[in-house]
Amino acid sequence: MQQFHKVEGTIEASCVEGRTSIVKNYHRYPLKFLTVDTARRQTVGDDSKQGEEREPRPLAPIWVYAVTYGGGLVAGDDIGLNFTVHRDAAVVITTQASTKVYKSRNPGGASGSQRSTTSAEGARLVCTQTLTADVEAGALLAVVPHAVTCFAESRYKQRQVVRMAEGANLVMVDWLTSGRVARGEEWAFESYETANDVLLDGQLLVHEAVRLSVDDGTPTVAEKMRGYNAMATILVVGPALLVHARQILDGISKLKVNKSKEVPLLCSASPIHRKTVDSSTSSGDNMVGVMVKIAARKTSQVTDAIREHFDGLWQDALGGDPYRL
Repeated sequence: MQQFHKVEGTIEASCVEGRTSIVKNYHRYPLKFLTVDTARRQTVGDDSKQGEEREPRPLAPIWVYAVTYGGGLVAGDDIGLNFTVHRDAAVVITTQASTKVYKSRNPGGASGSQRSTTSAEGARLVCTQTLTADVEAGALLAVVPHAVTCFAESRYKQRQVVRMAEGANLVMVDWLTSGRVARGEEWAFESYETANDVLLDGQLLVHEAVRLSVDDGTPTVAEKMRGYNAMATILVVGPALLVHARQILDGISKLKVNKSKEVPLLCSASPIHRKTVDSSTSSGDNMVGVMVKIAARKTSQVTDAIREHFDGLWQDALGGDPYRL
């Protein structure tokens, strides 16, 4: 019988003597967490300004790189990521490259192309990744991985749940490419599912989900995507990030509308409002963040759009651009 890979990793961060420290770092093969202390790096890094008084960055988060040996997920992998960011701590979760999802296989070892078309959904191995996080007041969690890239005949399912206390801050990027375009694989995977839930003070603030599957019949996934090869959803929530959220919303709202049928880039932004006791009114006073959606014909166009609209946020909150090589 095939041995499936169920793996969990845990990161816990606290603010110790005014700086973020990782107080728990647990991971098990094939998962590994690599950490970078940006506060120490900023202190040591700039020799050109030695002797000059410099303004400190507003936040100096610990960067955590989630790495899987082999460079991706194989059929049957079940990865659980657990993060706790205590009061006034700041953590950035990212990856070194795109998360690659390899071809699905059945429990007997046959690949997707060798399976019977009548085999049950439950018999097909799915790569699963679950992220749960708790973010306390004054803390920042930024989940900014590179895009997921699903290979032909792969199956991937992702669930992310973030529980925020009052006064907590969150940045979350969830994005997908069509596959290995250079090999002619455009939306050639079998299924992709992602769901993101954000709770603020115990109340559901955001529920966002995407499902793309060959089991949905016609038109195919490629036909549904109409030539777009990458898409991203970005959430920015919290009082320390609200100025940036408003700037991002304002900047995207001012983009000129292209009415052409062949639009290379689609970009929209919506304010995230907190429900109030009087739900009949919705004003800017209860805005707590912004949700941005981007779709483009090329992955590089999505990266450029993120850089254009989020660079100020990256520099102020994260200390750098997670997508600049």
